[in-house]
Amino acid sequence: MLTDSSDSDEDLPLAQRKLSLAAARPQPAARPASQASRPPSQSSQRTDTKRKSTGTGGSIKKKARESDASTRPRRSEQAAPDAAEIRWTTLEHSGVLFPPEYQPHGVKMLYDGVPVDLTPEQEEVATFYAVMLETDYMTKETFKKNFWEGFSEVLGPKHAIQCLRKCDFTPIYEWHMAERERKRALTKEEKLRLKEEREAAEADYKFARVDGKQEQVGNFRVEPPGLFRGRGEHPKMGKIKKRIYPRDITINIGKGCPLPKHPFPGQTWREVRHDQTVTWLAYWRDPVNTKEYKYVFLAATSTWKSESDLLKYEKARKLKDSIADIRAEYTRNWDARDRRERQMATALYFIDKLALRAGHEKDEDEADTVGCCTLKVENVECLPPNHIKFDFLGKDSIRYENTVDVDPKVFQNLQLFSREDANGKAKQPGDQLFECFDAQDLNVRLKELMDGLSVKVFRTYNASIVLDRLLTGEVDSESVEAKKAAYDTANKEVAVLCNHQRAVPKGHVGQMEKLTAKMEALHAELAELQADLKLALKGLPGKDGRKLNAESLENRASKKQQQIEKAEINFKVKEDLKTVALGTSKINYLDPRITVAWCKRNEVPLERIFNRSLYQKFAWAMEHSYRVGFGPDHPPAAMAAASMVTPLAKYKLVFLGDQSVGKTSIITRFMYDKFDTTYQATIGIDFLSKTMYLEDRTVRLQLWDTAGQERFRSLIPSYIRDSSVAVVVYDVTNRQSFVNIQRWVEEVRGERGSDVIIVAVGNKTDLVEKRQVSIEEGDTRAKELGILFIETSAKAGFNIKALFRKIAAALPGMESLGGSKQEDLVDINLAPSSAAKAGGAGAASGCAC
Repeated sequence: MLTDSSDSDEDLPLAQRKLSLAAARPQPAARPASQASRPPSQSSQRTDTKRKSTGTGGSIKKKARESDASTRPRRSEQAAPDAAEIRWTTLEHSGVLFPPEYQPHGVKMLYDGVPVDLTPEQEEVATFYAVMLETDYMTKETFKKNFWEGFSEVLGPKHAIQCLRKCDFTPIYEWHMAERERKRALTKEEKLRLKEEREAAEADYKFARVDGKQEQVGNFRVEPPGLFRGRGEHPKMGKIKKRIYPRDITINIGKGCPLPKHPFPGQTWREVRHDQTVTWLAYWRDPVNTKEYKYVFLAATSTWKSESDLLKYEKARKLKDSIADIRAEYTRNWDARDRRERQMATALYFIDKLALRAGHEKDEDEADTVGCCTLKVENVECLPPNHIKFDFLGKDSIRYENTVDVDPKVFQNLQLFSREDANGKAKQPGDQLFECFDAQDLNVRLKELMDGLSVKVFRTYNASIVLDRLLTGEVDSESVEAKKAAYDTANKEVAVLCNHQRAVPKGHVGQMEKLTAKMEALHAELAELQADLKLALKGLPGKDGRKLNAESLENRASKKQQQIEKAEINFKVKEDLKTVALGTSKINYLDPRITVAWCKRNEVPLERIFNRSLYQKFAWAMEHSYRVGFGPDHPPAAMAAASMVTPLAKYKLVFLGDQSVGKTSIITRFMYDKFDTTYQATIGIDFLSKTMYLEDRTVRLQLWDTAGQERFRSLIPSYIRDSSVAVVVYDVTNRQSFVNIQRWVEEVRGERGSDVIIVAVGNKTDLVEKRQVSIEEGDTRAKELGILFIETSAKAGFNIKALFRKIAAALPGMESLGGSKQEDLVDINLAPSSAAKAGGAGAASGCAC
């Protein structure tokens, strides 16, 4: 499941993004008792509790907030929903899937060398710790301290175990490793049985019905108990995550719908609601970070989430039209007499130029990470004449270290803000740099500048505009690997801008060593092929006396060179990207339409850029008709929204013809741009799917590859009946296959009448000397039959794309695309063909088409 890594309320459902603003609307009346348990947030956001400051700067900021606390809601409080924000009429789902109850294993840990008895609850907690013995957490004192506090509470004051130092969890760890090996050693059949049982248990929870429509549910599993790890040096690492029960969970469901069942007799849900203004299905309080809530939403592919994503990126594109005025506004305020205005203008400069996160204040027991609005004096250094050095821990405790040139006025402001507070008192290193406002204040101001504007929108805008600009030019290579490397390089720049860093993967060195060895082996093989080629060109035998074929050696050497180039690109990309995380920006900040447009222009299969989850999440982006990126010539939001809900046009293509004429070869060349000299004969019917991006439309082609053998003829009519296109293939070196196209055409028309497009395809044109049917004969016969005609060579790749362009132009509503250029088409491989899987294995038909 995809999760949005976000730090603002922009990731809330649409109906819940509105925060009550002091200047904009009064506080809602106190909620009735029945609503007293309503959570303060829908996105597991932290409460904006203020951290106590050690210096004067922080105290001013705290006092300022306290003074307006009665008139302004906290960041995470839920706004009173408007009546117009009804999101659904009917909602039905099966609730959440609980983890299985703990089953004691009976293995005893040692205390001071002596086995000790534990209750099932105590044994479970001991096992949480034991399974982590070989991890880095054993070197973290905070982790061990927090675990001991929780473990000793479970043990009780009179238990024999009185300190962690004398505990030996090795017996339980060894049991755990043995269990892991036992599971690995299960037979394929046993693993399949367990998988089927797991899928059967999950089946009821995977989908919900919203207004009668089935939608996939995202995170329907309740997290099992364990030890909290957190990210970075989290102060709560090691704390026990207690088991969640129905009594902890609030359910949201339609009135009159059956309540979800659970496996705990005697328990009831904490609360059942019928709130039509929210999009969550269930929530519960986080057992460790008790100010946070865990929510169950529909999946990233759902209509709600797709609408939310589209509007989020449209909001960022809208900023493009207002950015000049906003920059002029905050530039003027660098000289404002009001210190708060000046500080906000300075902070906004950094948010705009450096794509910094807003930063929300933390409690003492939360990770001490900062953003722009919570920078401390010690996090910035003013280096004359106008350089600012940033050094702080950002989200997930990732260090942000950057030195930038700034406007002289910004430099002067930072010197002032670092030196003293509003009262002229000297600041200490731990004091707030911007003590006069917080992130919520800044977001309030931004909404005054543009409706819906927030720090997160700035970040999305900057990330998307950078990617769009970097991908403007064409890639100077025909290699898909080189094109993907160019995209990844652009994506890396965005990741660096957004500080999406990661530690070097543990296996990186080993991977690079393997790649180096592979490249050395490929170079050695190429040198050997080139040496043999020289001998072959001179008519000499090989070193072992074997006869050499120059053409074959030349082809093999060419393929080997391509393998070397691919390996070298892969090596460079892995090394360049070892410390950056590309996925976060793709999920949260990069408008997917930029990527789709780039793939169209450069003929890169989209699944090479988007994994399966992203492909499904951003399906709406692929159905837009425009081809440009994050630019001014996008359609307006209303048009985009209308386009999003338009279903993708699907057309069924059935490939017919005698045995071994090359039907599978044509499909394989189209799908994978490859050709194999040996294929397994098609058995019955093979099905594949392909998306084509045209100049003003996107269509999905369902390709049905039929067997040419007579024994499978009885299967074919049922596949012709609902087809849109029949592709009748013959072999130009086999006259009988050409004669038989009339029989195939008659069979198609017998099933579909005139409601089908028929194309005759003469294949194997590369076999010039063996040709038995001329192109003139083929064209004449097609005209007599009233069908389309084209000749191809799957082996050489000749006219394959032209064939599908011809088909696309003839589809309903596609007449204007008859002259479409090749670059307007992009091939997207959605499923492997049986031929591609089989390769050269199995009984070959001998077809080299």
